[in-house]
Amino acid sequence: MSAIIDLTGKIFGRLTVVRRIYSKNLPDWKKKQPQWLCLCECGKTVTKHGRYLRDGDTQSCGCIETEGLIKRNTVHGLTGTVEYSAWNSAKVRCYNPNNIKYPDYGGRGIKMCKRWLMGFEYFLSDMGKRPSRRYSLDRINVNGNYEPSNCRWATRKQQAQNKRNNHWIVYKNKRMIFSDWVKYFKSNTACVLEMIKRHPFEYVYKFYNQKKKRA
Repeated sequence: MSAIIDLTGKIFGRLTVVRRIYSKNLPDWKKKQPQWLCLCECGKTVTKHGRYLRDGDTQSCGCIETEGLIKRNTVHGLTGTVEYSAWNSAKVRCYNPNNIKYPDYGGRGIKMCKRWLMGFEYFLSDMGKRPSRRYSLDRINVNGNYEPSNCRWATRKQQAQNKRNNHWIVYKNKRMIFSDWVKYFKSNTACVLEMIKRHPFEYVYKFYNQKKKRA
């Protein structure tokens, strides 16, 4: 049996060996692999096998891996950006039952694609930065998931036209929601609504077109 190498005081990465650990409860095969109490630069203590320390397999108490994970998920300090907020808010709406908007998202089966769930950097790579302050994250198909093929940066007007409760009217190769037809007719909501209740849309369309021609 080879002599045990004393590692006391030696430094391996962020770990400084304090002393050898002895335990009567260890099985015989583990007693042949001396364990050492180490102090990490972050202040935590951890027990490691000498072989792992000498081979370079262990460099810290685990804080190096944690820092790497945080760094990958923060994407160079962009956690405070509008893009990060949009991604995080979408994820919360889909997966946090305590969120007030969960019933309209996760509660309806809306999910976020696996790629975006892996980290914000993937979302940013696919979506890019929002064009301006006038834009926010929008799903093209309101019943679809948060994924590259179904998401866009959209204006408030575009999003207003993309609500589940919108009433779309198609006529003369024009597909518009009711409020846009009101603007097209250059009238007001109450008048157009009253006419639609009393007449077919074809009549309403002809009436306002003739009115515009006389103006």
